[in-house]
Amino acid sequence: MENIAIVTDTTSDIPEKMVKKYKIIIVPLYVGFGGKLYLEGKEITSKEVYEKLLTGVRIHTSTPSVGDFMEVYRNLIEKEKKTLIYSIHVSSKLSATINSAEQAKKFFPKARIKVVDSKTAAINLGFIVLGAARAASRGESEERIDSIIDFAIRKNKMFATFENFEYLFRGGRAPFLGKFLARSIILKPIITIGSDGKVKLKKFARNKRNSIIELYKQIRKDPFYTGKKKIGIFYGSDINPALELKKMVKEDSRIKIDELILTEVTTVMSAHTGPGIWGVSSCPVMPDNKKIGIGGFIMSKDYKELSEKSINELKEALKDLSFKSKEALKYASKDLTEKSRDVLKNALKNLTEKSKDVFDDISEKSKDTFDSLSKKGKLVTKELSERGKVTAIDLSLRSKEKAKDLSGKSKQALKKALSDLSEKSKAASKDLSDKSKKALKEALIKLADKIE
Repeated sequence: MENIAIVTDTTSDIPEKMVKKYKIIIVPLYVGFGGKLYLEGKEITSKEVYEKLLTGVRIHTSTPSVGDFMEVYRNLIEKEKKTLIYSIHVSSKLSATINSAEQAKKFFPKARIKVVDSKTAAINLGFIVLGAARAASRGESEERIDSIIDFAIRKNKMFATFENFEYLFRGGRAPFLGKFLARSIILKPIITIGSDGKVKLKKFARNKRNSIIELYKQIRKDPFYTGKKKIGIFYGSDINPALELKKMVKEDSRIKIDELILTEVTTVMSAHTGPGIWGVSSCPVMPDNKKIGIGGFIMSKDYKELSEKSINELKEALKDLSFKSKEALKYASKDLTEKSRDVLKNALKNLTEKSKDVFDDISEKSKDTFDSLSKKGKLVTKELSERGKVTAIDLSLRSKEKAKDLSGKSKQALKKALSDLSEKSKAASKDLSDKSKKALKEALIKLADKIE
């Protein structure tokens, strides 16, 4: 077993007792106001941040410095003699923390440091970190830990709602929300973090109660994975909606819970979201009996892994529709009666709900695939562009040489034409001069004759 260290940042929301149990190293971010910076989790609390926000104080956050990471890495390498470091951090689209980690890594060229962009935040990041830490404590191989991290990053989901999303918009993490500010008075947004690590608007709910129910619905529907999940529920200043959400999740037998963590968001997140935030995250447990291929992909139908259970549910819904349609027709000898309409309507509604869940996730999986193809397309386009530039430069040089050659010939032709014109002009001028003299002479002779 290698001597492995796990490093993350304070946005991971991992409970303190778990941090100590798995010896996870936490690098703090900074919260600033009034010209001072405070270490998150050490020098300032979420409660203090909420109080400042409610009084109108403008709060900003700052990433750990390169020096902060260098100090952590140096201690792990030189003092604790770690041979491999996993440094897993908040999405690079939400914070520049990972940039500092990458820069610090360059100062230890002989050390094995893997800096990982989680493409998520909060307890969702925490589950990725805990998965790596637990695997390391079990003595898993580096390849297996890589696979666990990759699986968790690709499969996790997170959804959140806010009392007022003005804070999130003002913080710059979700600029697209600007056009919806007027709606915040009566509607509650449901946001998610996409596979690219960016905050995205999922939908709107009518009120806070409905937004909590919507969070539960979003985490419940996942036809692509029916195994056990790690569920994280997070909140700001009010724990009660989070407790309500926890109750809904625990009472749903369709959600197979491997672990459930209830946690308060960190001060950095609260500075961007305000006190009124509630969210839920889901991170599937990686199956042990699946073959892991290159890059940690599950080889058994990763992109066509509509689970057997989900297909069966869809089949049952179709079967139910068929049966109830027949039942409805029994009541329709002369006209479609009220009873048959209700039977058919319920069957169609049941089919629609199940189909929507399946096709929503097919859409998400397709988007990931097209995003990957798009990236490859961009690389090909870039290569073609570079070749085009080289060709254009070559053509330009050839054109200049051709133009230069033509220019030389043109100068010679023009010079010759001017020379010929000059000679002809001189001849014409001389001829004209001789004729003028002769005419003048004859005129003088005639004038002399008249005088005599």
